[in-house]
Amino acid sequence: GKKGFARGEEALLLNQIAGSDGIIRPWVLYVPASHSFFRPVPMLVALHGGVSRQKINENPLEHVKTSPWLAAARTRRCLALFPFGQEGATWWDNVGITNVRQLIRAVKSRFNVDDNRVYLAGFSDGGSAGFLYAMTGSDDYAAIVALNGHMGVGSLDGKLPLYASNMAMTPIYAVTTDKDGLYPTSKMAPTIAMAQQAGASIEYRQLPGTHDFDYQATEMPLINRFLARQARNTLPREIFWETADPAIGRCRWLQISEICNEAPAPWHIDHNCIMPSEEIDWGFSAVRTTEGIAINKIVAGGYAEDIGIRIGDVLIKAGGARITDSFSLRDAKEKAHCGDRFTFVVSRDGKELSLPGTLPQPELYYLFARDVPSAAVKAEQNGNLVTIEGSRVARMQIFVHPNQFDLNQPIKVIYNGRCIYDSIVKPDPAFILADYAANRDRKALFVACINLQIK
Repeated sequence: GKKGFARGEEALLLNQIAGSDGIIRPWVLYVPASHSFFRPVPMLVALHGGVSRQKINENPLEHVKTSPWLAAARTRRCLALFPFGQEGATWWDNVGITNVRQLIRAVKSRFNVDDNRVYLAGFSDGGSAGFLYAMTGSDDYAAIVALNGHMGVGSLDGKLPLYASNMAMTPIYAVTTDKDGLYPTSKMAPTIAMAQQAGASIEYRQLPGTHDFDYQATEMPLINRFLARQARNTLPREIFWETADPAIGRCRWLQISEICNEAPAPWHIDHNCIMPSEEIDWGFSAVRTTEGIAINKIVAGGYAEDIGIRIGDVLIKAGGARITDSFSLRDAKEKAHCGDRFTFVVSRDGKELSLPGTLPQPELYYLFARDVPSAAVKAEQNGNLVTIEGSRVARMQIFVHPNQFDLNQPIKVIYNGRCIYDSIVKPDPAFILADYAANRDRKALFVACINLQIK
């Protein structure tokens, strides 16, 4: 509840949430000293990196105390929500996504949150999640900060259908760095350019640096200014939305509820990128023994098998670098590139053997996987008239807000040039209660829903 801190004092509140998988995980809420229960206050949702680790951070409060997002929340005098994820509850699987959504609603039920000024920010995995949520759950956020992330992680790892054009609905501040060992600018810049061409609203910065948020001192003031300019447009006159899954088919006042398998409209274009994967399948694992770092497992089809490494071999050199421990082996691997000549030197049966080879060439993959057909809509609202161009839409819904429509007059819907609805819509108390209970959004109090069967 609202206990645990005194008025006029800031607080860090450690809480717990039971996930949809039944596992209890911690979360932390920062409450600024200026917070008042009588005045709406913005909220920042901060997603950490390394979310696929097996164990939850052992000391959530200490983690938050050193977070740059806590400093940003203090500067902006806003609430800050810090969820914690792990393997099985990442930012892009069902458990993790549900946890984040539930936590936002839990805070809204306890504090006076400004629904039009909820922001999401993250670095690394948190940055990757930022792109994901802009493409799938934009209704919750006024703006997103995605630092050193990969736009395609939610599709490649989370198996979610993602569409770059959806990022037109939520402004994004994105940063990549030139020497990032995971997601360098050279690889990520083409994905940003593709998304911008698709209509995404991305303010993009290319900086020097590695996969480290060591640029926060100079960049955070710019990020704070970016966030200060952003407020969610709850009732935009125009909506573009694309989805292959009705569960993520809602954007503001429109929902794609069912998809049909037919030829797409000429304007329904797939925006995607072909990406090179330079991840090397080394095909072995090694452990420390009295002799040194010894091979204890060989995986079929990997580089180790190709060049003749065997279980029991002790590594002496890798790529010309002497191997003394697991750290020197890691460093040697990180310096290797696809297509390089790369030699392992091993000790076997008292003899020193040189095992040369050529690392495999990069494999190519699509940034966004395409397994099932998608539906897309371009909708425009002008007074009580809604004009929609649709592609592969079988069924859809329009949510009615009294600030958007004159409820004393009929609402007319034109779909692909054909009138499919023309009637007066009355507020539905049951719908109002159910929709608010699900979203806890006081700025988006829709009063009725129009169900439209297209096919």
